[in-house]
Amino acid sequence: MRMKSLVLLMFVIFLMGGMLGYLSAKVAPTGVAEGVMNTFGEKVKTIRFAPFSFWSVVLIFINNLTVALLMYILGITVVLPSLIVLLNGAVAGVVVAFAENKGISSALAILSMVPHGIFELSAFFISASYGTMLGVMFWKRVLGKDGELRSLVAKMPFYVAFTIALLLLAAFIEAFISPLIFTI
Repeated sequence: MRMKSLVLLMFVIFLMGGMLGYLSAKVAPTGVAEGVMNTFGEKVKTIRFAPFSFWSVVLIFINNLTVALLMYILGITVVLPSLIVLLNGAVAGVVVAFAENKGISSALAILSMVPHGIFELSAFFISASYGTMLGVMFWKRVLGKDGELRSLVAKMPFYVAFTIALLLLAAFIEAFISPLIFTI
């Protein structure tokens, strides 16, 4: 499977996760969705997010880079990067549903995620896709089938550097631009 096809697949998986998260929060707001929001809230506390703060940029970047690197590394399993993307989508869906429950329109909730999400999700989809391709090529090699593992590994510095650049930009936007949407 080509990189572009896998990135598109990761986008579809993310959307499916978003729909599942949104629906679970609407159907059973005190069930799984509440657990996701509590976990998400604890993560936000850990990051100590404060809008318009350089420190928030650093902490968001480190958190997102950790997730992206995990997807590169866990590609050896072939399926875990897709699961991480699905879970990220589910969290986004739950956030939208909880925003609605707090009187914020779903459009505004989604709009607040779009500016940084474009770059953050692109980095995640690339990380998940590349990690998955590495895993597939690794297992092809282990099973004695021809694979392009060496050429894929040779491209890794480019993909990791591109991921880092996207995540830095996303963290800056998330800390300094996305919060402005709620002031509109």
